[in-house]
Amino acid sequence: MDFFFSALKYRSWANAGKGGNLRVPTSCLCECMGGCAEVDSKTEAVRGEAFVLGCISCKRREEVSAITTLDWHFKPQGEENYTHIFHYEHPTAEVLDEAFMGRLDWLGTLGEDVQAGTVAMHNISYDDAGTYRCTFTRTLLLAGFRQHVTVEKEVELSVVDVGENQLFVLLIFTFTRRLKLKFVEEKRVLR
Repeated sequence: MDFFFSALKYRSWANAGKGGNLRVPTSCLCECMGGCAEVDSKTEAVRGEAFVLGCISCKRREEVSAITTLDWHFKPQGEENYTHIFHYEHPTAEVLDEAFMGRLDWLGTLGEDVQAGTVAMHNISYDDAGTYRCTFTRTLLLAGFRQHVTVEKEVELSVVDVGENQLFVLLIFTFTRRLKLKFVEEKRVLR
């Protein structure tokens, strides 16, 4: 009950270095426990733009420490074999395939216990369409022993010339332009 009432009160804190007061609700000062949600990656990229290739693997028990490496592999459309294109092992992110050099940036978890293996891919081309596989190789550091766990996820990526948002804007622009032309034509007829 005390927590409920203290969460409703506000505390004033001196704003460091500025001499002002900062009002922060007590509820914002409580220790928060983060969570992890496994969300699927988007699957449609627009040619010439950047794309975020997402891959998340949550641990079942957050309190268990782990050391995790992450690898991305790519299989172009129509091919049978995967190529190893990216490797992350804290603190190093390494692009392994020449076709992706200078085009991949690590956006995932910074640290040894990787749960988000997200990379940004720049300057998308039709050659980037295909299947991407991310592999989490996790070693759980349990009391007295280590347990090895491997999690693989795949993303089927298609590449288009115009994305949904761009298409929507283009349709709205075309529609409003036609309305404007129709209005001008009707105005001429009325004169």
